[in-house]
Amino acid sequence: MLLKEFLEKIGRQESEILEISDEAAAIEAVKRNGDALRYVSESAMTEAVCLEAVKRNGYALRYVSESAMTEAVCLEAVKRNGYALQYVSESAMTEAVCLEAVKNDGDALQYVSESAMTEAVCLEAVKRNGYALQYVSKSAMTEAVCLEAVKNDGYALRYVSESAMTEAVCLEAVKRNGYALQYVSESAMTEAVCLEAVKNDGDALQYVSESAMTEAVCFEAVKNDGNALRYVKKSCFK
Repeated sequence: MLLKEFLEKIGRQESEILEISDEAAAIEAVKRNGDALRYVSESAMTEAVCLEAVKRNGYALRYVSESAMTEAVCLEAVKRNGYALQYVSESAMTEAVCLEAVKNDGDALQYVSESAMTEAVCLEAVKRNGYALQYVSKSAMTEAVCLEAVKNDGYALRYVSESAMTEAVCLEAVKRNGYALQYVSESAMTEAVCLEAVKNDGDALQYVSESAMTEAVCFEAVKNDGNALRYVKKSCFK
């Protein structure tokens, strides 16, 4: 229930709300509506009050004061809504909190600070959503993270950095989606990668570079999809 709806239900106006300075009253208020935390005074904003608020609405974390932002409160908030991670302070952004957030929604990785972006957090995020790879920092973009991302979605290869684009990563991507070959760098476009791509989809031959367009690759592509013949370059037959 939104605060506006709540006030309408009890026949009150927002202007009538005074700062809540009693813990018991604060708990009662946030149990009814997590957003009521915005009216709780600093002195009444205990961990118990904040926990009750974020249990109702993870986004209520935005009203939690720095002093009340404990790991327990943050964990409860991001369990409810991974995007609540954007309101977690730098000091409270532990690996445990970040892991819980990306478990809820892999896309929450965009709010993870550089210092908290561990391989474990990144792996958990891309397992949920391969496209979350776009938020992975260069220092955290390991082969393991990239492999997990392209296993989830071959097209995630577009976010793999040049240094992390190994043959293993490319093979995994094109196995899932032959069209991912369009994101393979020239240096990583081996015959093995191209063969795997055209096995998945013969039409992927259009993304094979001239230097990688061997007779074997062309044959595999056309065998898979006769229409791929239009992409065959005469130069591959010598």
